[in-house]
Amino acid sequence: MKKYTYKEFLKGEFSILVSEETIKRTLEKLSQTGLKWHSGLNLNEFIHNQNLLDRYLCLTVENGSLVWASILLECAPLITIEQLTIEKDDLKIQDFIGQCIKSNFKQVCSVGELYYFKNGVATWSNGRNSCKYKSIEDFNKNNLNFKMVEIKEVKRRAKVGEYVVVINAKKVPQTNGVDDYTNGDILKIIEIIEEWDSYVYSYADSSNYFKKCVNENEYVVLEGYREIPLFTVGDMVTIVGTAKCFDTYEEWFEETGNLEYKSHYVIDQIPYANRQYKIVAKGCHIQHSWYPNGVYAIQDLDTTQVFLVGDEGLKKID
Repeated sequence: MKKYTYKEFLKGEFSILVSEETIKRTLEKLSQTGLKWHSGLNLNEFIHNQNLLDRYLCLTVENGSLVWASILLECAPLITIEQLTIEKDDLKIQDFIGQCIKSNFKQVCSVGELYYFKNGVATWSNGRNSCKYKSIEDFNKNNLNFKMVEIKEVKRRAKVGEYVVVINAKKVPQTNGVDDYTNGDILKIIEIIEEWDSYVYSYADSSNYFKKCVNENEYVVLEGYREIPLFTVGDMVTIVGTAKCFDTYEEWFEETGNLEYKSHYVIDQIPYANRQYKIVAKGCHIQHSWYPNGVYAIQDLDTTQVFLVGDEGLKKID
């Protein structure tokens, strides 16, 4: 018996004859490959008003999509779905999302970033495509230098403490003429308020520390998302640009239980740029709870001086 392959079907070398009895299993078999209708719908979203009583209908491929055709107009050979052979490499891998939580090559895969695997392939931070993977488990098994956790994008109302990604930014509020958020931004929900019978959700903007609002129809919830701190105690850092310094906040050491560094704290002085410091402690800003990323105590190991800074202007030394 002649072998009719899926790759040949994509090239238009033959069409598939269907009837009311065979249409369901035909579409189920073809849907395994990721093929879609010309309209963009998945094959299982079949339009039932199609006149399947017409014995002259068949399925063919045009411009990479499945379309209806008439056997009266087609000159290509006709086969049934039972005669079609779908190879292993024809099958579509389920799309999935991974968040990087470990990376030994940050220029390729950055810690904290989301990577969207379309048919098993993602685009790395350097613009190159990854190899093809079946799942997050498959990725982790084959990559000792990286580790990912799986993320689910779910269209629902977020809860306080959850993270969302903006996918449909509409009437975006502005601060000083700049949009508060845009598509692709990941936001943490910190408060829920109700306004004019529609729900609006507040979040903390880590760039300027003001509360902003985003509507629930503008985002999807990121289930499984992990907040990856930019810096941790023990990191070596340097000062770049303008740092957010707290040079009169001596009580911070009592508030956070870091008294061993209080005697080294320098009041009314900011750390010098182009020097190396070690993060020796981290804690909340008690007076300003809206300050989202906390306060870091950094120490000059040569002078033992300690400064309190925010994460702006800090750069980790690898």
